[in-house]
Amino acid sequence: MLGLWVFVLPYAVGAGEIWESLKNMNETNETEFLLAVQPTPAPTFPQTQYTMRAAVTDFSEVPSLASLQTAGEQQCSGTQTGCEVKKQVQYMIEQVAEFPNVACDAFTDTKAGNAVATGLSVYRQAVTSTVKCPATRRLEVIDGRHLQSATGTANIQSTIATTDLAEANTFKTAAVNAAQNTAALQAAFATETGISDLQAPTVQTPTLAFSVTYTVTSSTATAVETPSATQIANAIVAADPNIAQLSVTVDTPAPTPAPTVAPTPLPAGSTFAPTLTPTPAPATPAPPTPAPPTPAPPTPAPPTPAPPAPAPTPAPPTAAPTSAPMNSSSEDESGVTRSCLATAALSIVALAAFVASP
Repeated sequence: MLGLWVFVLPYAVGAGEIWESLKNMNETNETEFLLAVQPTPAPTFPQTQYTMRAAVTDFSEVPSLASLQTAGEQQCSGTQTGCEVKKQVQYMIEQVAEFPNVACDAFTDTKAGNAVATGLSVYRQAVTSTVKCPATRRLEVIDGRHLQSATGTANIQSTIATTDLAEANTFKTAAVNAAQNTAALQAAFATETGISDLQAPTVQTPTLAFSVTYTVTSSTATAVETPSATQIANAIVAADPNIAQLSVTVDTPAPTPAPTVAPTPLPAGSTFAPTLTPTPAPATPAPPTPAPPTPAPPTPAPPTPAPPAPAPTPAPPTAAPTSAPMNSSSEDESGVTRSCLATAALSIVALAAFVASP
């Protein structure tokens, strides 16, 4: 006999319908079905996170961890009875060092953190440094060139933090020694900045503080309110009367909103009930009708030809030139002359022939 496990996700509205369908199939089919429903996960509740901070002269003044836990649970009463409180305690050593008349661009936060960690012999991850160097520009002659350099007093504010109390006391001792003997810090900063003639810094006596970050998970859908600084200070003293009243400040980040307990609603028309037949694939939408092509602009009409210029009217033919009339008297004279010459020629020939005869 074939067995089949069917799992249904939480919040499935149609789980009852599925169960009835499986029962019917078990009665009429050789296949045996078993319906298993996953358990509904426990709902989550909103969280509130805040950090309290207080200055101390020695870490022995820090309240015990139990007292700090009790102070954080003061809000878990009334409607919030049963809320969950988690805490993280951090011990901090803060120190300031100053280097006068230095090139400000040689000092950065990263270089300062590296130098402080080296000079105090603490691990780098515990150190956070911030450099402030209000610079003034002056003209210097370097290699025969007049150059401007930005110089000033580099103020380095460093914080060494740890969550371990014994380690915090070790770091405090190193910071106190650095304030009394600045040679180690001077050498470390000279290496980091590349300034070989770096002057010895002025190092202040370190100050101490501690902070507690509370994360409070509400027992209801309403977030727990953040207590005021006065409420926390009073709660610490109430938890441990041997602790002096502390000057407390509170940093409050935005509370985490409560998550939605109900499942994400289905789209309109959908249901959690299973379908009896396979859901057909949605029809492939027809491609959009392409836009008709833009018609070509009409061919412009040919330009109207200009009317032909009228043919010029031919000028009337000019009559042939008439030769001037001959002078009749001149013609008569020329005819007489020729006749006389012919007669004279004949006379000469006849004379010659006569002379030549015997």
